[in-house]
Amino acid sequence: MASLSDEISSRRTFAIISHPDAGKTTLTEKLLLYTGSIQTAGSVKG
Repeated sequence: MASLSDEISSRRTFAIISHPDAGKTTLTEKLLLYTGSIQTAGSVKG
């Protein structure tokens, strides 16, 4: 198991900015799905 400092150092922050209905949620959902952060597409909830 990785230490907390290893986890923190591997994180990256970025922003997705675009016009309404341009696919921001779809892109975010795909990134979360491919990285294993969510298990099912269509499950992003605020």
